[in-house]
Amino acid sequence: MKKILIAAVALFAGISVQAQDPIYEIINLIVENNPGLRAKAATAEADKADLANANVLPDPEVSVSNMWGYSHLGNKFSVGVSQSFDWPGAYGARRSAASSRNQAAAFRLLAERLDVALSAKEQLYELVYIRQQIGLLHNLEGNLDSLQASIDRGFEKGELTVLDQRKIRIERYKFNSTLTDLEARAHTIASSIAALAPGVDLPLASVDAYPVEPRLSDDDYFAQISALDPAYLSAELEATTESDEARAARLSKYPGFTLGYEYEREMGDIFNGFSASMTLPFLYGDKGRGAAQARRRAAEFDRVAAEASARSRIDGALRECDLWNRQRQAYIDVFGDNQYLVLLSKAYRGGQINVIDYFTEINYFYETTLQFLEADYRYRCALASLNRFNLLITPR
Repeated sequence: MKKILIAAVALFAGISVQAQDPIYEIINLIVENNPGLRAKAATAEADKADLANANVLPDPEVSVSNMWGYSHLGNKFSVGVSQSFDWPGAYGARRSAASSRNQAAAFRLLAERLDVALSAKEQLYELVYIRQQIGLLHNLEGNLDSLQASIDRGFEKGELTVLDQRKIRIERYKFNSTLTDLEARAHTIASSIAALAPGVDLPLASVDAYPVEPRLSDDDYFAQISALDPAYLSAELEATTESDEARAARLSKYPGFTLGYEYEREMGDIFNGFSASMTLPFLYGDKGRGAAQARRRAAEFDRVAAEASARSRIDGALRECDLWNRQRQAYIDVFGDNQYLVLLSKAYRGGQINVIDYFTEINYFYETTLQFLEADYRYRCALASLNRFNLLITPR
């Protein structure tokens, strides 16, 4: 388990700023500079230090006494140094529990980092989605420019009416209004992403496409739970920790000891030697051990719940991924050659369709393509959720 922890932390720490895809470069910058994650990392270090301090021997005790006798007896002086300690096996049990708890805390921090990375990735995907819609509008805007020039020429020749000119201007207004809304939304998303790493210059201008991601088999994704899921591994280690804590609580009921050295001077005579005492925990009871056992059972239930939650998430993402992918493919089968607008423009210039038909067809293409962009965005988000552990190491 320790090797898994070291490998996982090393992989996540290895997110490279040399990643060619700007999305992964931005994710790396966010994870390394997110103030919330830095605070949690500092808290984890403090907790680790507290656990180390909890298993050390108590400070030694030094005692000094000076007693005055009657004039013919003289004085009595003594010095003593003593050290107390628990039953020896308790320290090993506590050390084992602390080690497991530190590893569990490291996995929890890794899970937090992974959540921030995935959240950033999803927001970056939304930014791509919005910018693709903006790109679609700019593309259609070029068609409308050509159409408006054609209508203006037709109006000058008396072939078209003022109403035809008004129609194209209305369409231009609608497109410009939609474009303004999308640009405002893109700005809002970019600001939200930038807030994840304050003061860091994130290259958001280069984010305009989704990275290529694999679609593994269902079994592969489910197998990743026990091998890579930090939340599951943390819950599993918590169960181990509580077992060690229960053992430490049991050993704490055993007697404790105090060993010491004493020096005494009385009436010119000097005495020195060792002292020993034993603490008998008759009044301790069994409540501490019972509480530790209850926490162990609770940790085991948490592990089962973490596995069930991960399986549910993966199952839902798999179904969603396949659903949106089918919708994507249906659009690609029809419009994948990118010739629809070209053919539509040729039909209008050739007199096969009028202005109203042209507007209708453009709106049809626009709405259909928006549906495709949404399906593609939903598919990419579902795939990102499935491949969340790819964020432990990014492509170079």
